[in-house]
Amino acid sequence: QSVNKLQNEIAKNQINDSSKMMDFLNNVNNMSGVGASFKPANIINQLGSGADNQYDRLIIELTSMIFDKLFSNEKIPEHIRFLIGKLQLPILKLALQNNEFFLNKDSSPRQFLDTLSSPEVVYSNEYIGRISKVIDNLLLQEEMTTSFFSIALEQLKQIMQEQKDKEQIIIKKSAAILE
Repeated sequence: QSVNKLQNEIAKNQINDSSKMMDFLNNVNNMSGVGASFKPANIINQLGSGADNQYDRLIIELTSMIFDKLFSNEKIPEHIRFLIGKLQLPILKLALQNNEFFLNKDSSPRQFLDTLSSPEVVYSNEYIGRISKVIDNLLLQEEMTTSFFSIALEQLKQIMQEQKDKEQIIIKKSAAILE
């Protein structure tokens, strides 16, 4: 239902410049239910035709392609794709604000997405809940900046390290029993 509401809102708005695009994205991001209840679907590709500025259209298209790739990767479990989907608008807003976003593979938002979609992410309920909280904290930020993604990236890495440590303990205990 939230996706339909978003698509209708997009269809009604022909966005003519970057500041209007940012205002529109802020309003969409604040709509009740968006980012909380939709299934993994690329909502960004609906925005491309609404941007009058060629640069904005290009950024929207590139961002959309990133999410298309992530959503189509069957190796990423659906619940992880759902979490990734919640980040579409914050990532798009950052990309529209930062000309270097796609040139810098070391940027914290890109690293966060790469890490979140990596096979090393733990898929147990315990860790998915914690990862979900990290993403939810990102979504609560009124003015999204790369520094918030840096913090979230460190939190995600900590969660992953804790899981690796836990696995090592189990392996050592198992090896000791087999000896």
